[in-house]
Amino acid sequence: MERSGRIAPLHPCCVNTDSNTHSLPNTNAIRPASARLQGTGRAWLLGASAAVLLAGVGPAQAREPAAEQLLGHEASGEAASLEHPSEYLRVSEFPGGLVDADLATWQEYLPDIQDIEIPSSADDYQQPALFYAPEGEEERPLLMVLHSWSTDYLQNIDIPLGQFAAANDWAFIHPDFRGENDGRPESTASDLVMSDMEDALAYAREHANVDESRIYLLGYSGGAMNALHLASRNPDVFAGVAAWVPVYDLVRWHEWNAERGEKYAEEIAEACGGVPEEGSEAHDECVQRSPKAHVPDVAGQLRVLIAHGIDDDTVPPTRRCGHSTTWWMRVNGFLMLRSSS
Repeated sequence: MERSGRIAPLHPCCVNTDSNTHSLPNTNAIRPASARLQGTGRAWLLGASAAVLLAGVGPAQAREPAAEQLLGHEASGEAASLEHPSEYLRVSEFPGGLVDADLATWQEYLPDIQDIEIPSSADDYQQPALFYAPEGEEERPLLMVLHSWSTDYLQNIDIPLGQFAAANDWAFIHPDFRGENDGRPESTASDLVMSDMEDALAYAREHANVDESRIYLLGYSGGAMNALHLASRNPDVFAGVAAWVPVYDLVRWHEWNAERGEKYAEEIAEACGGVPEEGSEAHDECVQRSPKAHVPDVAGQLRVLIAHGIDDDTVPPTRRCGHSTTWWMRVNGFLMLRSSS
Protein backbone atom coordinates (compact mmCIF):
# COMPACT_ATOMS: atom_id res chain seq x y z
CA MET A 1 0.00 0.00 0.00
CA GLU A 2 1.42 3.37 -0.94
CA ARG A 3 0.54 6.41 1.07
CA SER A 4 1.37 10.05 1.29
CA GLY A 5 1.08 12.38 4.22
CA ARG A 6 2.74 13.63 7.35
CA ILE A 7 3.90 11.62 10.31
CA ALA A 8 1.38 12.14 13.09
CA PRO A 9 2.66 13.97 16.17
CA LEU A 10 3.77 11.63 18.94
CA HIS A 11 3.06 12.73 22.48
CA PRO A 12 4.80 14.50 24.13
CA CYS A 13 7.12 15.60 21.31
CA CYS A 14 4.40 16.93 18.98
CA VAL A 15 6.42 16.73 15.77
CA ASN A 16 5.20 16.94 12.18
CA THR A 17 7.00 16.25 8.93
CA ASP A 18 5.83 16.55 5.35
CA SER A 19 7.66 13.39 4.33
CA ASN A 20 6.00 10.28 2.95
CA THR A 21 4.21 8.19 5.55
CA HIS A 22 6.51 5.26 4.81
CA SER A 23 9.53 7.46 5.63
CA LEU A 24 10.11 6.85 9.30
CA PRO A 25 11.27 9.84 11.36
CA ASN A 26 14.78 10.41 12.64
CA THR A 27 15.20 10.22 16.39
CA ASN A 28 18.18 12.54 16.14
CA ALA A 29 15.97 15.17 14.55
CA ILE A 30 12.98 14.97 16.90
CA ARG A 31 12.66 17.98 19.20
CA PRO A 32 10.29 18.90 22.03
CA ALA A 33 7.00 20.69 21.28
CA SER A 34 8.65 23.99 20.38
CA ALA A 35 10.61 22.55 17.44
CA ARG A 36 9.92 20.92 14.07
CA LEU A 37 11.52 18.03 12.27
CA GLN A 38 14.23 19.28 9.93
CA GLY A 39 15.99 17.64 6.99
CA THR A 40 15.53 14.28 5.38
CA GLY A 41 16.19 12.21 8.51
CA ARG A 42 17.40 8.67 8.99
CA ALA A 43 14.20 6.85 8.35
CA TRP A 44 14.88 3.42 9.80
CA LEU A 45 16.37 4.72 13.04
CA LEU A 46 13.11 5.09 14.91
CA GLY A 47 11.73 1.83 13.59
CA ALA A 48 14.45 -0.27 15.19
CA SER A 49 15.92 1.99 17.87
CA ALA A 50 12.60 3.14 19.30
CA ALA A 51 11.87 -0.39 20.44
CA VAL A 52 15.09 -0.28 22.45
CA LEU A 53 14.09 3.03 23.98
CA LEU A 54 10.61 1.71 24.75
CA ALA A 55 12.13 -1.19 26.67
CA GLY A 56 13.49 1.27 29.18
CA VAL A 57 10.12 2.86 29.87
CA GLY A 58 8.81 1.19 33.00
CA PRO A 59 5.29 1.28 34.44
CA ALA A 60 6.10 4.30 36.59
CA GLN A 61 7.06 6.26 33.48
CA ALA A 62 4.31 5.03 31.21
CA ARG A 63 1.85 7.87 31.70
CA GLU A 64 4.06 10.79 30.78
CA PRO A 65 7.63 9.99 29.69
CA ALA A 66 10.08 12.75 28.99
CA ALA A 67 10.73 13.32 25.31
CA GLU A 68 14.42 12.50 25.70
CA GLN A 69 13.52 9.18 27.32
CA LEU A 70 11.35 7.92 24.49
CA LEU A 71 11.80 9.81 21.24
CA GLY A 72 14.22 12.58 22.10
CA HIS A 73 17.32 13.60 20.21
CA GLU A 74 19.56 12.92 23.21
CA ALA A 75 19.04 9.18 23.43
CA SER A 76 21.74 7.56 25.50
CA GLY A 77 22.93 4.08 26.33
CA GLU A 78 22.48 1.23 23.86
CA ALA A 79 20.11 3.07 21.53
CA ALA A 80 22.62 5.86 21.00
CA SER A 81 25.41 3.41 20.16
CA LEU A 82 23.52 1.30 17.61
CA GLU A 83 24.90 1.21 14.08
CA HIS A 84 22.72 1.96 11.04
CA PRO A 85 24.85 0.81 8.11
CA SER A 86 22.42 1.10 5.21
CA GLU A 87 22.46 4.13 2.95
CA TYR A 88 18.71 3.63 2.42
CA LEU A 89 17.23 4.71 5.72
CA ARG A 90 13.94 5.81 4.22
CA VAL A 91 11.62 3.13 2.92
CA SER A 92 10.71 5.25 -0.09
CA GLU A 93 14.37 5.59 -1.06
CA PHE A 94 15.17 1.89 -1.28
CA PRO A 95 15.64 0.83 -4.94
CA GLY A 96 12.48 -0.56 -6.51
CA GLY A 97 8.89 -0.46 -5.34
CA LEU A 98 7.46 -0.82 -1.87
CA VAL A 99 6.25 -4.39 -2.50
CA ASP A 100 9.20 -5.66 -4.55
CA ALA A 101 10.45 -8.95 -3.15
CA ASP A 102 13.29 -11.24 -4.19
CA LEU A 103 15.95 -13.32 -2.48
CA ALA A 104 18.79 -12.20 -4.74
CA THR A 105 18.49 -8.60 -3.55
CA TRP A 106 18.55 -9.68 0.09
CA GLN A 107 21.65 -11.76 -0.53
CA GLU A 108 23.34 -8.87 -2.32
CA TYR A 109 22.94 -6.55 0.65
CA LEU A 110 23.08 -9.15 3.42
CA PRO A 111 25.13 -12.18 2.26
CA ASP A 112 24.76 -14.02 5.58
CA ILE A 113 20.96 -14.07 5.52
CA GLN A 114 19.47 -17.58 5.49
CA ASP A 115 16.39 -18.56 3.48
CA ILE A 116 14.77 -21.17 5.74
CA GLU A 117 11.57 -23.17 6.16
CA ILE A 118 9.77 -23.51 9.48
CA PRO A 119 7.39 -26.45 10.01
CA SER A 120 3.93 -25.27 10.97
CA SER A 121 2.60 -26.35 14.35
CA ALA A 122 -0.97 -26.07 13.00
CA ASP A 123 -0.87 -27.95 9.67
CA ASP A 124 1.61 -29.47 7.23
CA TYR A 125 2.74 -26.10 5.84
CA GLN A 126 6.43 -25.23 5.60
CA GLN A 127 6.66 -21.52 6.28
CA PRO A 128 9.45 -19.70 4.44
CA ALA A 129 11.37 -17.07 6.36
CA LEU A 130 14.61 -15.13 6.33
CA PHE A 131 16.84 -15.62 9.36
CA TYR A 132 20.12 -14.31 10.68
CA ALA A 133 21.88 -15.53 13.82
CA PRO A 134 25.03 -13.81 15.07
CA GLU A 135 28.04 -15.92 15.93
CA GLY A 136 29.22 -16.47 19.47
CA GLU A 137 27.78 -17.70 22.74
CA GLU A 138 26.74 -14.34 24.12
CA GLU A 139 23.00 -13.76 24.29
CA ARG A 140 21.92 -11.07 21.85
CA PRO A 141 18.68 -9.15 21.13
CA LEU A 142 16.21 -10.48 18.58
CA LEU A 143 14.47 -8.27 16.02
CA MET A 144 11.35 -9.73 14.38
CA VAL A 145 10.04 -7.79 11.37
CA LEU A 146 6.69 -8.42 9.65
CA HIS A 147 6.11 -7.67 5.97
CA SER A 148 3.31 -5.41 4.76
CA TRP A 149 -0.12 -6.18 3.29
CA SER A 150 0.55 -6.83 -0.40
CA THR A 151 3.82 -8.76 -0.39
CA ASP A 152 5.66 -11.57 1.39
CA TYR A 153 8.72 -12.46 3.46
CA LEU A 154 11.14 -11.36 0.72
CA GLN A 155 9.97 -7.72 0.81
CA ASN A 156 13.06 -5.80 -0.19
CA ILE A 157 12.46 -2.59 1.74
CA ASP A 158 13.06 -4.49 4.97
CA ILE A 159 16.66 -5.19 3.98
CA PRO A 160 18.02 -2.16 5.92
CA LEU A 161 16.47 -3.64 9.07
CA GLY A 162 18.28 -6.91 8.44
CA GLN A 163 21.50 -4.97 7.91
CA PHE A 164 20.85 -3.10 11.15
CA ALA A 165 20.48 -6.37 13.04
CA ALA A 166 23.63 -7.89 11.55
CA ALA A 167 25.71 -4.77 12.17
CA ASN A 168 24.75 -4.79 15.83
CA ASP A 169 25.05 -8.57 16.32
CA TRP A 170 21.32 -9.01 16.78
CA ALA A 171 19.35 -12.05 15.70
CA PHE A 172 16.82 -11.31 12.94
CA ILE A 173 13.72 -13.14 11.70
CA HIS A 174 11.52 -12.07 8.77
CA PRO A 175 8.67 -14.61 8.45
CA ASP A 176 6.09 -15.13 5.72
CA PHE A 177 2.97 -15.89 7.85
CA ARG A 178 0.98 -17.10 4.80
CA GLY A 179 2.26 -14.38 2.48
CA GLU A 180 0.38 -11.42 1.11
CA ASN A 181 -3.19 -10.65 2.12
CA ASP A 182 -4.71 -11.46 -1.25
CA GLY A 183 -8.08 -12.85 -0.18
CA ARG A 184 -7.09 -16.40 0.70
CA PRO A 185 -8.87 -17.47 3.92
CA GLU A 186 -5.56 -18.58 5.44
CA SER A 187 -4.15 -15.05 5.05
CA THR A 188 -5.26 -11.77 6.65
CA ALA A 189 -4.74 -12.35 10.37
CA SER A 190 -6.19 -15.85 10.35
CA ASP A 191 -5.52 -18.39 13.07
CA LEU A 192 -2.89 -19.88 10.76
CA VAL A 193 -1.20 -16.50 10.49
CA MET A 194 -1.09 -16.28 14.28
CA SER A 195 0.38 -19.76 14.47
CA ASP A 196 2.99 -19.00 11.80
CA MET A 197 4.19 -15.88 13.60
CA GLU A 198 4.51 -17.74 16.88
CA ASP A 199 6.32 -20.59 15.11
CA ALA A 200 8.79 -18.11 13.61
CA LEU A 201 9.37 -16.51 16.99
CA ALA A 202 9.97 -19.92 18.54
CA TYR A 203 12.37 -20.87 15.75
CA ALA A 204 14.49 -17.77 16.25
CA ARG A 205 14.62 -18.25 20.01
CA GLU A 206 15.70 -21.86 19.54
CA HIS A 207 18.28 -21.34 16.79
CA ALA A 208 20.00 -18.19 18.08
CA ASN A 209 21.41 -17.21 21.45
CA VAL A 210 18.62 -14.77 22.25
CA ASP A 211 18.48 -12.46 25.22
CA GLU A 212 14.90 -13.17 26.29
CA SER A 213 14.62 -9.75 27.89
CA ARG A 214 15.36 -7.98 24.59
CA ILE A 215 13.01 -9.29 21.93
CA TYR A 216 11.67 -6.55 19.66
CA LEU A 217 8.84 -6.57 17.12
CA LEU A 218 8.31 -4.23 14.18
CA GLY A 219 5.68 -4.10 11.44
CA TYR A 220 3.96 -1.61 9.20
CA SER A 221 0.68 -1.58 7.30
CA GLY A 222 -0.59 -5.18 7.33
CA GLY A 223 2.55 -6.11 9.24
CA ALA A 224 1.68 -3.55 11.92
CA MET A 225 -1.78 -5.10 12.16
CA ASN A 226 -0.20 -8.49 12.78
CA ALA A 227 2.40 -7.03 15.14
CA LEU A 228 -0.44 -5.80 17.35
CA HIS A 229 -2.04 -9.24 17.13
CA LEU A 230 1.16 -11.07 18.06
CA ALA A 231 2.01 -8.66 20.87
CA SER A 232 -1.50 -8.85 22.33
CA ARG A 233 -1.25 -12.63 22.45
CA ASN A 234 2.24 -12.57 23.97
CA PRO A 235 2.34 -9.42 26.13
CA ASP A 236 5.19 -10.69 28.29
CA VAL A 237 7.53 -11.55 25.41
CA PHE A 238 8.35 -8.25 23.72
CA ALA A 239 10.50 -5.57 25.28
CA GLY A 240 9.27 -3.12 22.65
CA VAL A 241 6.92 -3.05 19.66
CA ALA A 242 6.92 -0.53 16.79
CA ALA A 243 3.70 -0.45 14.72
CA TRP A 244 3.65 1.86 11.72
CA VAL A 245 0.30 2.74 10.10
CA PRO A 246 -1.53 -0.33 11.47
CA VAL A 247 -4.86 -1.61 10.14
CA TYR A 248 -6.82 -1.77 13.39
CA ASP A 249 -10.43 -2.54 12.43
CA LEU A 250 -10.98 -4.68 9.31
CA VAL A 251 -14.74 -4.04 9.27
CA ARG A 252 -14.33 -0.29 9.07
CA TRP A 253 -11.41 -0.54 6.71
CA HIS A 254 -13.51 -2.72 4.42
CA GLU A 255 -16.22 -0.03 4.41
CA TRP A 256 -13.67 2.66 3.59
CA ASN A 257 -12.19 0.71 0.69
CA ALA A 258 -15.55 -0.48 -0.66
CA GLU A 259 -16.71 3.13 -0.95
CA ARG A 260 -13.53 4.02 -2.81
CA GLY A 261 -13.48 0.95 -5.06
CA GLU A 262 -10.12 -0.22 -3.73
CA LYS A 263 -8.96 -3.82 -4.05
CA TYR A 264 -8.50 -4.21 -0.31
CA ALA A 265 -12.28 -4.44 0.21
CA GLU A 266 -12.51 -7.50 -2.02
CA GLU A 267 -9.46 -9.08 -0.38
CA ILE A 268 -10.96 -8.64 3.09
CA ALA A 269 -14.34 -10.03 2.00
CA GLU A 270 -12.78 -13.06 0.35
CA ALA A 271 -10.60 -13.81 3.37
CA CYS A 272 -13.45 -13.44 5.86
CA GLY A 273 -16.05 -15.36 3.85
CA GLY A 274 -18.15 -12.51 2.54
CA VAL A 275 -19.00 -8.84 2.90
CA PRO A 276 -18.76 -8.08 6.64
CA GLU A 277 -22.28 -6.77 7.12
CA GLU A 278 -23.59 -6.42 10.66
CA GLY A 279 -25.00 -9.71 11.92
CA SER A 280 -23.26 -11.88 9.33
CA GLU A 281 -20.69 -14.61 9.94
CA ALA A 282 -18.27 -12.66 7.77
CA HIS A 283 -18.67 -9.68 10.07
CA ASP A 284 -17.89 -11.80 13.12
CA GLU A 285 -14.87 -13.26 11.32
CA CYS A 286 -13.56 -9.81 10.42
CA VAL A 287 -14.01 -8.65 13.99
CA GLN A 288 -11.94 -11.56 15.30
CA ARG A 289 -9.23 -10.86 12.72
CA SER A 290 -8.96 -7.23 13.86
CA PRO A 291 -6.52 -6.05 16.54
CA LYS A 292 -9.41 -4.06 17.97
CA ALA A 293 -10.87 -7.30 19.34
CA HIS A 294 -7.71 -8.33 21.18
CA VAL A 295 -5.40 -5.44 22.09
CA PRO A 296 -7.71 -3.96 24.78
CA ASP A 297 -7.45 -7.26 26.67
CA VAL A 298 -3.82 -6.43 27.50
CA ALA A 299 -4.31 -2.74 28.23
CA GLY A 300 -1.30 -1.36 30.08
CA GLN A 301 0.84 -4.43 29.47
CA LEU A 302 2.46 -3.50 26.14
CA ARG A 303 5.27 -1.10 25.30
CA VAL A 304 4.19 0.05 21.84
CA LEU A 305 5.25 2.88 19.55
CA ILE A 306 2.50 3.72 17.05
CA ALA A 307 3.13 6.14 14.18
CA HIS A 308 0.69 7.21 11.49
CA GLY A 309 0.54 9.70 8.64
CA ILE A 310 -1.95 12.48 9.34
CA ASP A 311 -2.94 12.66 5.66
CA ASP A 312 -2.83 8.92 5.01
CA ASP A 313 -5.81 8.22 2.76
CA THR A 314 -5.25 4.45 2.49
CA VAL A 315 -5.51 3.66 6.20
CA PRO A 316 -6.78 6.96 7.62
CA PRO A 317 -5.73 7.59 11.24
CA THR A 318 -9.30 8.36 12.29
CA ARG A 319 -12.23 6.59 13.86
CA ARG A 320 -13.29 5.84 10.29
CA CYS A 321 -10.87 2.91 10.28
CA GLY A 322 -11.15 2.13 13.94
CA HIS A 323 -8.34 4.23 15.37
CA SER A 324 -9.20 6.28 18.43
CA THR A 325 -6.74 8.88 19.64
CA THR A 326 -8.20 8.69 23.12
CA TRP A 327 -8.06 4.89 23.11
CA TRP A 328 -4.40 4.71 22.19
CA MET A 329 -3.56 7.21 24.87
CA ARG A 330 -5.50 5.26 27.47
CA VAL A 331 -4.22 1.77 26.64
CA ASN A 332 -0.58 2.43 25.92
CA GLY A 333 -0.24 5.33 28.30
CA PHE A 334 2.92 6.88 26.97
CA LEU A 335 2.09 7.46 23.30
CA MET A 336 -0.67 9.33 21.53
CA LEU A 337 -1.75 8.95 17.91
CA ARG A 338 -2.95 12.38 16.94
CA SER A 339 -4.96 12.61 13.73
CA SER A 340 -6.15 15.58 11.70
CA SER A 341 -9.81 14.94 12.55
